[in-house]
Amino acid sequence: MLSDAIGRAGLAGKAGGARLVMVIGIPPNVLTLSSLIPMTLAAWNLGHGRLGTAGLWIVAGGALDLIDGAVARASGKTSDFGAVLDSVVDRASDTLVYVGAAYWFHTQGASIHVTLTAVALGGALGVSYARARAENVIDEAYGTEMDQKRLMPVAMGERIEGRRLVACFNATSVAEASGRLVPA
Repeated sequence: MLSDAIGRAGLAGKAGGARLVMVIGIPPNVLTLSSLIPMTLAAWNLGHGRLGTAGLWIVAGGALDLIDGAVARASGKTSDFGAVLDSVVDRASDTLVYVGAAYWFHTQGASIHVTLTAVALGGALGVSYARARAENVIDEAYGTEMDQKRLMPVAMGERIEGRRLVACFNATSVAEASGRLVPA
């Protein structure tokens, strides 16, 4: 299947990126924090209607987020602090993108889309909460690779108009919440 091939390519890219970062010597927590830079640029571009550029910045930020944990594990630098930092930065990144989208909708006079974007942000943050709670009470929580997929609608750029963008935000949040709690 195409999704399996994409998954294998993603894992290979993740491993290669992690090796490169380890050779350069960037600590995993610095890598985690540095992902806020492209996500801030994504939010800025999104807020100004440059969806294609925003999508590229989201991909860049997502790539940093994707490899920070791999770098920590491969370098033996995993820590509780790093795990919490990663979760906090992930939520901040999500929030930046949603706020950028809400601002863009506001400048377009689309108040209903601003409201729906806020609902989507609530869903995204709710997913994070559900995941954290599930990891504390369920032996094996599912759906650990979904965070980047939630931002894919924006990464697809200009091909999505306003109301469809919000619908995609909401649908991916619901899909992720379901995937976290339902065994595969």
